[in-house]
Amino acid sequence: MRNNAILLGWNRALLGREQLAAQMFQAFTQYLQGLQKEGTIDSFEPIFITPHGGSLNGFFVLRGNPQKLDELCGSRGWAEWLMKGTLHLEGLCELRALSGPAMAERMALYTESIPR
Repeated sequence: MRNNAILLGWNRALLGREQLAAQMFQAFTQYLQGLQKEGTIDSFEPIFITPHGGSLNGFFVLRGNPQKLDELCGSRGWAEWLMKGTLHLEGLCELRALSGPAMAERMALYTESIPR
């Protein structure tokens, strides 16, 4: 059971870098569109969170084949985007995740592991 999703989240743009962060958001979206077109990822979705006082205010969810996602996360291109993100965003985080059938399999494993 391998991760079939990536969550790339952030808190907010660093002060004074808001314009650059907005430009980077557009460029990163184009990068993801290219990954989807070439079949590296199945889909992606940007999400903004409404104000709530927390430290996660937006994220991208990328979905795809676990092996292709592993290769993506190990690529120089992905590492370059993460480095760019750390220069412009506060609280950048990359999380591996399960969704769909993989989530159901993990939940089944969890419930089987509960002591009776």
